Parts: sequence; structure tokens; C-alpha cells
Amino acid sequence: MSEIEWTDKTWNPVIGCTRHSAACDNCYAINVATRFAGLPSHAHYAGTVANGDWTGAINRAPDHIFNKPLTTRKSTVWFVNSMSDIFHHNVSDDVIVDAFNIMNSTPRHQYQILTKRPQAALKRARQLGLVFTSNIWMGASVGEDKFSKVTVRALTAMKDAFDISTIFVSAEPLLEALPSLDVAALDWVIVGGESGTKNTVRAMDPQWARDIRDRCRAANTPIF
Repeated sequence: MSEIEWTDKTWNPVIGCTRHSAACDNCYAINVATRFAGLPSHAHYAGTVANGDWTGAINRAPDHIFNKPLTTRKSTVWFVNSMSDIFHHNVSDDVIVDAFNIMNSTPRHQYQILTKRPQAALKRARQLGLVFTSNIWMGASVGEDKFSKVTVRALTAMKDAFDISTIFVSAEPLLEALPSLDVAALDWVIVGGESGTKNTVRAMDPQWARDIRDRCRAANTPIF
């Protein structure tokens, strides 16, 4: 089971990333990758981190991990990708297509794709002719208000273009108020503070979360 409260399990078809915004400053995945990178049992982590940061290298997971949803019979909610971004520019077209083929062919599961690059996601989805079957949700991370409008605009464009059942925003870690976030245009919102040690965690003002909660309630948008 996943320690992430809003999903059942994580599915990481690829490993590796690069920092995108201030929300990435205390990236938990870098610490996880650093811990695993030297282990023979986690060879697909090799080269993804160096000197405490991502290198930008993206590695495809071995088949037993990449194909995990195919061999999981129980209906499962999968968070895609906790250790990378499936729409990172260094993820190959073939890998994205293969991952979508798995999601398309397993309607018993629900997939929650979360990207920090929704504009790139829209572009790649169009280029590759991706199919968003009804079991695929599309989400994007927003921790700072300057990303609110462009993120919702890209998500709604994807919903319209690909008939996506659910688009959502993960405001986690929430680093400031998000007055520009159009919650009425979304199907789901996740709000949370930063995790980590007491020496690194940036405090979340509860009022930032309450404001999003109140606006979601007014718009009848579910919020976690």
C-alpha cells in the first residue's frame, strides 16, 4: 500500500527528473533515489541522481515493475509517477506510449497521472495521439500562484481535447495562497503541506488551505 493517503499504490514506469519550481526544493524523491541508486536490486535508479540532486537522466523501470498493473488482478488506484514525471522532456515517446497502452488495457484500475509540466503533457499527448480512457485521470502540481492560471488552462484544454473524465490539481506542497486557481474548472483538488524534517519543512499557513477549501465547497469541487 502507498503512504500517500489519496491513492492505493504508486506505479513508477520511469525513474528520474529535474527540479521545476520552488516546490521541488525539498523533493522527497531525490532522497529516495539517492538511497536506492547504489543498490544492485534497484539498478534502474543508477545515474538518476548525483551530489544530492537529479541529473536529468530518465531510466525505464524493469519489466516486472513497468508491467505491474498488468499482473495486478485486484482493482487498484495507481498514482503515476511518484519518482519521476511521465511527461518530462527526457522520457522517450516509446515509453510514454507503452505506459498508456498498459493503462488503456487495464480498465479495472484507475490511474492518477500527476505532472509538473501540463503544457508539455498537452503537446506530447497531441503529438503521440494518446488515448485517455475513462480510467485515466490527469493532474498537475501547483504550489505557487504564478502557475495557477497556466496549469488550469492546460488541464482544461486536455480535458476538452481527449475527453478526460477527471482533471485535478495537487496543491502540495502548498507554499502560498492560490487566489488565481480556478477550482470551478477542476474535478478534484488536493491540498497539503510539505513533508520532511523540521529543519527543511516550509510552514503552510492554514488559511491558504481554508481559502481553497471554501472556494471548492462553493463550486461543488471535491477537495482532499
